[in-house]
Amino acid sequence: MMQKKALLVGASGGISQNLIQYLSSLDDWDIVGLARKDSQLASRAQFIAVDF
Repeated sequence: MMQKKALLVGASGGISQNLIQYLSSLDDWDIVGLARKDSQLASRAQFIAVDF
C-alpha cells in the first residue's frame, strides 16, 4: 500500500494537533507539521520550525 503524506501548516494550533493525533493513529500516513516553534505533542509527526 502507498504511504500518504499530510503537510499541516500551523501545526501548533488546536485543529492541527487534533488532526495530527488522528492521522498518527492510522498506519498509512506520514505527517509533516510546520509551525513557528517545535511541538511537544507526542506523535509520529515530523515537526519543522519555520517563520512565515
